[in-house]
Order: sequence, then structure tokens, then C-alpha cells
Amino acid sequence: GRVPDSVLTVLTEGFNEIDEMLSKLAARVKMPFHQVSDRYVRLHSRTNGTNLWNMYSMYFAKNMERELGRL
Repeated sequence: GRVPDSVLTVLTEGFNEIDEMLSKLAARVKMPFHQVSDRYVRLHSRTNGTNLWNMYSMYFAKNMERELGRL
């Protein structure tokens, strides 16, 4: 469902704090922000860094007839 504005405000503030922490970490280790944030996301995502398109491609290869039928 729709997320209330009050929750969106708290999330925005929290995400801004996370951005600030990642910026400080990037400066400390002398790496670009995007590399630090990408690494964080890969380490803490449910897919363990697996590209979702690659996951679908593997599924599609195994289930091609069914997937083509859906189109």
C-alpha cells in the first residue's frame, strides 16, 4: 500500500544519514562514493550481488517455451 508521508520523511532523513556515512567512509578509504555504496548493496542484498537480469536469463533459458507463451 501507500506509505504515509510521515514515514517517507523519516526514511528520507535516514537515507540522507546513510549517504553521509558512506561519503565519509569513501573519503576514509579513498574510494569513489559509488564503489563504496555498490559494495555495501552487494554485501547486504538478498540476491548476494547477482544481477537480476542474469537471474532471469538463466530462468528463461530453462523455461523458454513457457516464457515465450506468456508473451
